[in-house]
Amino acid sequence: MPKKLIKKDLLEDSVIQLIMQLFKNKSLVKRICDTCYALQSTESTELPALRKQLSQNKREIANIMKAVKAGLVTKSTKAELERLEEEQQRIETEITKEQIARPIISREYIEAWIMAFAKSNIKNQEQKQRLIDIFVNCVYVYDDKIVVMFNYKDGERAIMLEDVGKAINEENTHHCSECSSMFKSGDPYGN
Repeated sequence: MPKKLIKKDLLEDSVIQLIMQLFKNKSLVKRICDTCYALQSTESTELPALRKQLSQNKREIANIMKAVKAGLVTKSTKAELERLEEEQQRIETEITKEQIARPIISREYIEAWIMAFAKSNIKNQEQKQRLIDIFVNCVYVYDDKIVVMFNYKDGERAIMLEDVGKAINEENTHHCSECSSMFKSGDPYGN
């Protein structure tokens, strides 16, 4: 049996309405923010290796310094110490570069960034596409329902096609949000 046709605009509007409802769920927004914050704090694979190199380098320098204190100073000892000190500077610079490349963003900033999407102009095609790109993983359309898979754990929502038209009409008559318009200086929920 062939699949019933559904208008693209109706489908998009339904998905956008589900996305906009996400912003009203305070616990979900908090969970998403906490997850984003935790993900960014995972170290790059380069940092542990660089730290290990730095530790080894410092041990070698300490060994040469013990030899110098014991009176074992030669041209090669001095050259090796200089090489190790240059290597230490290079490794420390690499560690600093790696840390700068992955700055830690605060939970508050992440939440403000996510909640800024609550003020998206859903009439603007670019903003609609941006919402879908960021929050939606995939959409399954059945004869009787639409299943939207969001980009977060347990992020599955289903809506019945018969409810789609009603929900869109209600949302178009009054668009209210629990979010404050004061994104940068106030609580995103308006508390």
